[in-house]
Amino acid sequence: MKKIAVSVVVPVYNGARFVPGIIDCLDQQTMTSFEVVFVNDGSQDDTISVLDGLMKEAYSFPIKVIHQENRGVSAARNAGLRASIGDYICFVDVDDMISADYLEVLCQTLQSAGVRVAVGNITRDMADLSPAEAEVQEYSSVEFLREFLYRGIRFSVCACMFARECFEEKNLSFPEGFRYSEDVYLLWQLFASEERIAEIKRKIYYYYDNPASAMNKGLDLERMDAIVLMKKLEGILAEAAPEFSPEFNRYAVARHHWSILWQAAIRLPSFKAFCEYCRHFEMRKELRKLLDYPEKRISLSSAMYIFSPRLYYYFLRAFMKLKK
Repeated sequence: MKKIAVSVVVPVYNGARFVPGIIDCLDQQTMTSFEVVFVNDGSQDDTISVLDGLMKEAYSFPIKVIHQENRGVSAARNAGLRASIGDYICFVDVDDMISADYLEVLCQTLQSAGVRVAVGNITRDMADLSPAEAEVQEYSSVEFLREFLYRGIRFSVCACMFARECFEEKNLSFPEGFRYSEDVYLLWQLFASEERIAEIKRKIYYYYDNPASAMNKGLDLERMDAIVLMKKLEGILAEAAPEFSPEFNRYAVARHHWSILWQAAIRLPSFKAFCEYCRHFEMRKELRKLLDYPEKRISLSSAMYIFSPRLYYYFLRAFMKLKK
């Protein structure tokens, strides 16, 4: 049997129409020693027949298909992880796209740098996916945790590759039962567990802003998931990364409050609805922690909300209209 270097885990929920696109991306990969594990998470569209149909096609890489009841993306990724056999693992969402050398550049970086975690950058512009030479920068664990805390918007679990041992040594997996930030929760633990991490300074993963995704559905109080998970991490990082944990404790929960606040101002149609939603969160208390945050956009907008929620709401909505 051909040795499998990399396992690509692809969760699918009502994503039948996206399967041909991600299969094309995988079929064009410059690396050949990989398998693909599709996990159908209780889809109600044609996903079952589309995925089962893949098994009848001849591809240069083996395909596994798992069907399970709908349990959420974390459970689907965990099922795919358990079924995978590759030395290295990566996670790709079915509605996104990857560069033709996505697997090769991640795998080569792991091996050449002698690390167990390699991270690429994400993009929302397909033109960025063209293969090109890229600088690779190595970080200590604390250095990269700071990158993730202050500039983490360019990172995603789907633009990473991990050695299998990263999960096995500490029995790590995606937290199930959460709809928001479950991938970020796991990334913090993975990054804190490593001595060194390599970043590929190039965009290799295209993120499709799917209107049907959890992030784009109406605001609900399940956004609190992110707060709950970040608070759980405070104790974990105190043990795993004691040098870094004071920074995490100061900013991580507050940073998620800021993100929720930003989305609420954009999506809620009235100032009254905005205020009613925000009262479920400790906005002023948490945003005060961000007044010295290194990113000016965040520190200044936090100060604006503390001074006047009404000014914040109307200013942000006007600003987003101008951006369009």
